Amino acid sequence: MNVILIMALLFLSISCHVQELFSATEPASNKAVGSIAFRVDNSIMDELNSTRINYHLIPGVLAGISKTFMIGGNIFFSNRSEV
Repeated sequence: MNVILIMALLFLSISCHVQELFSATEPASNKAVGSIAFRVDNSIMDELNSTRINYHLIPGVLAGISKTFMIGGNIFFSNRSEV
């Protein structure tokens, strides 16, 4: 049974075309000159050994300054505090 499963996954992986998505990074190409982009990332996580839920919100802005330079910044908000 394990051999059949491994073979099926192998054949499936050969025929699949996937793209890796990294929401915390930017692509190698810069933003166009004069453009501004906004992004909001968030995550909800259960805290280990607790009933609390952690929420993180990360809004950001990117601006194309020139054809070879862009600038960006993020702000990190969280409901987690050490008590």
